[in-house]
Amino acid sequence: MKKYVVTGGAGFIGSALVRGLLALGDGRVEVIDNLLTGKRGNLDGVDGPVPLHQVDIRSYDDIAPVLEGADTVYHLAAIPSVPKSIDQPVPSHEVNIDGTFNVMRAAAAGGVRKLVYAASSSAYGDTPVLPKVEAMSPNPRSPYAAQKLMGEYYRRLAKGEGRAQALRSAQQAMQSSAATAHPYYWAAFVPIGDWRAVLAK
Repeated sequence: MKKYVVTGGAGFIGSALVRGLLALGDGRVEVIDNLLTGKRGNLDGVDGPVPLHQVDIRSYDDIAPVLEGADTVYHLAAIPSVPKSIDQPVPSHEVNIDGTFNVMRAAAAGGVRKLVYAASSSAYGDTPVLPKVEAMSPNPRSPYAAQKLMGEYYRRLAKGEGRAQALRSAQQAMQSSAATAHPYYWAAFVPIGDWRAVLAK
């Protein structure tokens, strides 16, 4: 049976992803969420037991045991706010950059097979063209946008860049969910095994 881990799984989109993964019926799902912006109530009524690990992705030691042995990690945890990234830049940077690095490093060290990173269209700046696609040139206009873009750059360090594929709101994993209709939520699929030499040090 597969093991799925969703960081930020108590958020609006994360909880929808949890329900979508449970509906697949081929594995168990665990959630990492410090409940800074997520809500325990978002997981009420899920179909099946879903352990909620109330830990912070800024703590490698706390998240590493949860990620260990997972088939797929969906990394949605973030402080998803442009205003907060300006008014409170330190926690925003720590969660969105340092926390993301911790997730990738722990996934590599823990033998995780795949990692899906939730990026943001804010990395492409203010453009009248919709939908925004990865072929556009990045033009971050806020600390939050720059932070999410940095996560994409870490992803590109993985070998075999051509194997990475864009997934819209983890759409392939969710099949059908309210979250898939969100127009500004993107993800990048990473063959996490390629990170081990880079991150597991």
